[in-house]
Amino acid sequence: MRNTIVFVVVAVGLEFAFGFLLAVLLHRATPFRHIFRALLLTPAFITPIAVGLIFRFLLNSQLGVIPHLLRSVGIDVDWFGPNLALFSLALIDVWQWTPFMMLLLLAGLEALPPEPFEAARVDGATGWQVVRHITLPLMRPVILASLLIRMLDAFKVYEYVYAITRGGPGESTETIQYHIYRVGFLYYRAGEAAAMAYVLMAVILLFVVVLFYVVRREATS
Repeated sequence: MRNTIVFVVVAVGLEFAFGFLLAVLLHRATPFRHIFRALLLTPAFITPIAVGLIFRFLLNSQLGVIPHLLRSVGIDVDWFGPNLALFSLALIDVWQWTPFMMLLLLAGLEALPPEPFEAARVDGATGWQVVRHITLPLMRPVILASLLIRMLDAFKVYEYVYAITRGGPGESTETIQYHIYRVGFLYYRAGEAAAMAYVLMAVILLFVVVLFYVVRREATS
């Protein structure tokens, strides 16, 4: 549970930060912005198991291209060591699903009414003041819905763990879904695995209900 919560907080937090920044940049009338949108969405169309296998070789401490380039400048990092493995999996998730977060937030930005922003410009508000006092409050329902969707998806992370670390080193990257898989299909304790799956479903359902009412309250306020 601890590994799963850490993964969700780190991955979804970074995805929101980078996704919102990209959404703001692509919302502006810049040249070729439609081409940039299409290119940035490419990682979201790759299956997670394929992404896991790609980064398993890219970040391999002996054969990987990225560690080799870092060693050439004097930086030696073991991406899948006991201290960084879970964070590395979160970064892989960030690489794949930040475009999806960006797409949701960009849709919210383009649906905002222009009048408050025009009034803010007339009053001489700075860019940061506009984002803080106008954009974020108006975007709150979209932000909450985006976070809800990504948190629910990140909570059931399995493919990266299976393809790269198999829960190791030790148990440093063993998430709930992978633990259920090990108990049910490797240790053949099907009843125990089913019980854990039902408890996980109940926790996620409770989480969904609470956030649903929060989103609905923000949307109607």
